[in-house]
This record gives sequence, C-alpha cells and structure tokens, in this order.
Amino acid sequence: SLHHTVIPLAVAVKRMSEILCYKANECYSKLNSASEAVTTELHRLEHSVDAAFEEVNRSFEALTELVELRRLEVVAAVEAIRERKRSVLQEQLELVETERSGVEGQCEGLQYQVEVRNITQKISLLNTKIDSLQVLVEPRENCFLKFESSPEAAYSSLCRAVQEYGRVATSRTLPSLCCLEMPTSGGSKPVTHLSTRVFLHTVDYQGHNQVGEHNVSAHIFGRPVKNNPLTVDVCGDHNPHTVYGSKGSGLNQLLQPAAICLDDDTQMLFVADTGNSRIKVLDYSLSEQHHLVGEALAGRSVTGLCVTPAARTLMLVNWRNRTITELTQQGEIVQQFTHQQLQEPTTLTVTLSGLVLVVDSFRILVFSPGGTLAHTWGERGDKDGQLGAVTAICAVNTRGGSNMGDVITGDPSSQAGGADGGGCCAEDGEVVVADHRLQVFTTGGTYCRTVFRPSGVGTGKGPKGTYGGLFMDSNGLLLASRQERTQSCVQIFDYQLGSLIFTIASAESKLKRPAGLAATRDGWLLVLDIANCCIKKFRYR
Repeated sequence: SLHHTVIPLAVAVKRMSEILCYKANECYSKLNSASEAVTTELHRLEHSVDAAFEEVNRSFEALTELVELRRLEVVAAVEAIRERKRSVLQEQLELVETERSGVEGQCEGLQYQVEVRNITQKISLLNTKIDSLQVLVEPRENCFLKFESSPEAAYSSLCRAVQEYGRVATSRTLPSLCCLEMPTSGGSKPVTHLSTRVFLHTVDYQGHNQVGEHNVSAHIFGRPVKNNPLTVDVCGDHNPHTVYGSKGSGLNQLLQPAAICLDDDTQMLFVADTGNSRIKVLDYSLSEQHHLVGEALAGRSVTGLCVTPAARTLMLVNWRNRTITELTQQGEIVQQFTHQQLQEPTTLTVTLSGLVLVVDSFRILVFSPGGTLAHTWGERGDKDGQLGAVTAICAVNTRGGSNMGDVITGDPSSQAGGADGGGCCAEDGEVVVADHRLQVFTTGGTYCRTVFRPSGVGTGKGPKGTYGGLFMDSNGLLLASRQERTQSCVQIFDYQLGSLIFTIASAESKLKRPAGLAATRDGWLLVLDIANCCIKKFRYR
C-alpha cells in the first residue's frame, strides 16, 4: 500500500507561498544582476564613446595641423621667392640711382662751358656712359609669381583620401559565450619560462563561431569569458624536441664531438666530430648533409670551432699540433698559423674585425686576422679579473647579431679529441670568459664585471662545477651550459642585468656533459652532449 504524508492545507499554502517568494526573489536577483550588468555596459559604452570622440578630434586636429603646416610652407616659399626677386631688382635700382647721380655730376655746369675741347671731351664720356648703361635698362629679374594647386586628379585623390580617413570599428562578440581551449595535439605540455599558445573561441550574438589564435586572455571588454580562469598544468621540465646522433662512426653518428657552431645565413650547423677527425654538416632540422675532412682535422685533436662573422668561414683550433686553421665552408684551407706561446690551446672566438682570441689554459692570446700575435692577457687566480682554468669564451656582439660559433672547454689531454665547449663570434668590445664563473673583459683584457658567480664558489662550500659552452643570442640573452655532479643544465641569463632567468634541464633526457651551444634566430637551442654523443634541440623562447 502507498503511504502519503498528509499535512494541513494551511501549512501547504504557507510552504507554497514561501516557494513562490523564493522563486520571485531569485527572479528579482537575476533581473537586478542583469540590470546592473546592462547599466555597467551602458556606462562603459559612454566611456568608449567619449574616448572615440577624443580620438576623432585628436586625429582630425592632427590632419588639420598637417594641412596648416603645408599652407605655411607654401606661404613661406612665396615670401622667399618674393624677397629673392625683390632683392635683385632693388639692387639694380640702387645701381641705376648711383649712375644717375654720376651723370648729373658730370653734366653740372656744362651750360657755362665755352671751350670746344672740354665740351667734346664731355660728349665722348657721355657716349661711353650711354653704351655702358644699356645693361641697366633691362630688369635683371622678372615679376612672375603664381601659386599652382595640384592637378584635378590629385585634388580628387586628396578629397577621396580625406573622405576615407578614419572609421568607426565595433564588434558583435558576446564574451559570456566565448571560451578558452588548451590544444592537446602532439602530446606537448606547457613548460615554465616558454611561451604557450591557447585558442580563444569567440561567438557573436547570433551564436556564430569566430575562431582565431590568441595569446591567453581571461577577459573581453572587461568581462570574464565562460571558463575563466583557464587552469593550465605547467611542468618544470624542458625536454628536447629532437635528439640527433649516437656513438659511432657511421651515418648520423658522432664520436667524442667537441664543438658546434652555426651560420644563420646558410642555415647550416657545423659539428666538430673530433673522434672521427671530421666536421659534420647538418641543416637546421638536424638532417645530415655531408662531411668535411682534411689534414687540418687529422689526429682527433680539433677542440674549438666557430664561424667568422665577416667571411663566413670556419675557424678551428687543434690542441695537439697547436695550430689555428681557417677553412671555407667547403673544407678548403684559407690560412693556418701557430705560435711558440701556444701550449695547450682549447678555445677560440673571432670578432667582427677579425681578431682571433685563443684560450690557452689560464690566459688569452689575441691574434690579428693574419695570424700575428698582437698581445696576451690573463692572470691566474680566483679574484675578480683573474682567471681559473678557462673552459669557454664568447665575444659579445653589441649590435645584437647572430654571427656566433662554438668554443671548446676542458682538459685536452684527458681524451682523444680533448674537451667540451661553446662560444661565439662578434664585434670587438666585451668578451665573456667562463671558468667556474662568468666574467666580462674587454678584448684587450681589462676586467669589466662578473655576470654570475655560483654561491659558495671560492669558499669550498659551494657547488662544484664548470661551464662547458657559451652563446650570446640576438635578444641579449647569454646562454651557458654548466656541468655539476648532481645535475647538468643550460642557464639563461639577462646579459645586461647579469640575472639568471631560468635553467633548462630534462628528467626524461638528462644532459650528462653539455658543452657547445648554438641558438637559431627563431628560438631553438642546440646543445652538444659529449657523454651521449648527440645534439639535443630545445626550445628556449
């Protein structure tokens, strides 16, 4: 049997009345919210109209000022021409009056002359004067002066341009129906310090989609979108986009790679495959093109490599035979030189003027473009301005260019092929030198400042590690690969401020011994990982 709860009619009426009041209050609340929202939008509309009026007045005042400026320029041109013509004619008139006075002086008292000889002489002088005055009869300047407006076609174009100048823009977008969407294709996840794109799907009052790609935005016209705020799961790992190479001597293989550099003009990447005594040439997609071989690369001893900014040639250092060699990008030797002061050269960089800076342990040797030793600088020590075992060098391009290459670091005697590294080519000016810290010098060796010194370094309590490579990109970011016992990474610095912005490290594909660095103009970072015999491509901006 069914059981029903029976309540008195009065109670039922009372409850129904309460429900009615509740629903009515809810409706009132919605209507009040709607009224407030619409009123707010009306106020914003009035503010937008006022702002539009101000912009219209400002724009047309600027147009009026432009027309008035042109009018004043034309009036000034008329005045200038008048003054020039008037000056010439006035000068001629003054000359005429001067001649008139001269003639009057010569003719004064002629009516009292009785000697024929004097009269004849005066007549002769006046005849000569008449001939000379003929040049003063014709005005030396004309009176023509007329303002000519533009042809009819030009005037019509000007009128049409004025009529088409400015427009009133509006929108039919309804913010409350718009929403943000995080793309999930490809399985890529947002990463800290890197830009991430989010799709904003906009809808108009008729419900039609207006799809476009926008940066993340939470409001439209000051009103929140439907799913504001959008929660994005951001991870701190920077995993490589591409990994090229493995240990070996065959296709797409590397053996003890020591240096890396690129040429943005040809979009080619050059890798010193030291263990195989060759330079591997890749394109920016890390597709192998060909190899460079030759006498300069023999002996598994090339430890430094960069692209010269002027000639776009390759400059490399061989630590075993202590030579510096310049090659064309096709592998032909341009020049080769050495010096008795070179003991264990491991790093190099080239400035825009062609100076070759070679690191030899705790000092820097500066060579002229022709290979003559210009000077040497560097003092061993841990104080500011002194050098430890230099592991990387990078000449700073103050004009923001990207003619950069690679510099090698490490102990050349520790293995065939030497060491790790990174560096660049730039114009004369500042040079970043790395040991366990980053210091800035002039190319002449004058200490400027310290960009970065890890906390505790020099006290025996800080992290123990060294830098393996340096690269200065075209946006003023200094990139430095650092090797430590616990974790190796790439540090991104603001060069001018000397501040560490963020680091690149991967849990899925760890950097074991990062050395040479190179960065493309579109924000890709190429890291030479010596221990893994590969190149890892990261996005860093």
